[in-house]
Amino acid sequence: TRRIKQMGPVLQVIRQGLSSWTNPGSVTIIDSYPLPLCQYVRNLHASVFAGYADLGYNATKKQYFYGFKVHMVATPGVLILNYVVTPASVSDVKVALTVTQDCPCPNILADVGYISKDLRTAFAQRGYTFWTPYQSNMKEAKEHNNPVLKRTRRLIEMTFSKLTAAGSEHTCTRSLAGLRAQIESIIMAHNLRILGNGNVTN
Repeated sequence: TRRIKQMGPVLQVIRQGLSSWTNPGSVTIIDSYPLPLCQYVRNLHASVFAGYADLGYNATKKQYFYGFKVHMVATPGVLILNYVVTPASVSDVKVALTVTQDCPCPNILADVGYISKDLRTAFAQRGYTFWTPYQSNMKEAKEHNNPVLKRTRRLIEMTFSKLTAAGSEHTCTRSLAGLRAQIESIIMAHNLRILGNGNVTN
């Protein structure tokens, strides 16, 4: 078990090496998923990862949870390029620039949770084109909400579904090293499966 926990940094290097050998294309997608550490009823009493995890809101399930949030960057071909783990309360907007650091794709897609003029400006200063759909009550929403881009953005939800099936939203580890090793191993298995299926250009 101790040796497995120490594999996190090694798996990260391998993952980054695999990504550098592929052509991810010009578009990437960012989003996040919750990593709860206990049942809903124990949110206010949980102490695992105290000082690191906290309370956040899961908009999909419309309930609060105690744990972490995993922010991720993936290609439309569902190859995962990078991820960042934060306390559950940290908003997606605050992590968007960090998780896309050195991203090789010039066009970044996100959902309405990332709507921010300041964030769009910051991406533009880094040379990226940042797109999110407009909310229906926003000016020019109908013209802006390109259906092709919306469908492409939803592809990351397919990635999250596959990661969930592999156990990404549950963990029994009680150390940061163990959590890192678990996430890295799940991503590694996912990316190898995608590369093996030829969904990404080599």
